[in-house]
Amino acid sequence: DSWEWSDKWSRFFRHWAAGQPSQSSGSGDCVGMTRNNFGKWAQYSCDLRQPFICHGGEL
Repeated sequence: DSWEWSDKWSRFFRHWAAGQPSQSSGSGDCVGMTRNNFGKWAQYSCDLRQPFICHGGEL
């Protein structure tokens, strides 16, 4: 898939839910973790307010 990390971290790590990322138009350009699918990722509209995680530097 063509998704990228905003900091260009790892191109290879993916944790998509089944059927994601959606190939249909209008699915959205943002990604969020799903609560009902063990934290797997789903594609969302960027207009939706969602919880988020930020990485603030080296661990």
